[in-house]
Amino acid sequence: MPEMQAVHPDTGIAFEPMAVIPSLDTDEDAPVVQLAKAITGDNRIRKVSYNCEACLFDDAGVPAIVCGPGDIEQAHKPNEFIEGEQIARCESFVRGLMDRVCE
Repeated sequence: MPEMQAVHPDTGIAFEPMAVIPSLDTDEDAPVVQLAKAITGDNRIRKVSYNCEACLFDDAGVPAIVCGPGDIEQAHKPNEFIEGEQIARCESFVRGLMDRVCE
């Protein structure tokens, strides 16, 4: 800014929000959370610093969680990849989900 204003004092930068994405904070006791914990056997709850469509579902009254294969450190960048073991764990999760909700 100082360099820009040294050339022309009336210059500046203004930001105008174009969209607002709600954050996701599904209650730990929500049935969807309990279902995921039961299927995976993992009782840890993690919070992340990125956003996705789950927050839109939650904002519309559909409780949601974010889960899936891979690691965010490898996601959405050149040479993105998912380890084979992570895909196998995902398949196991989906089978467990189908077993519970398609009875």
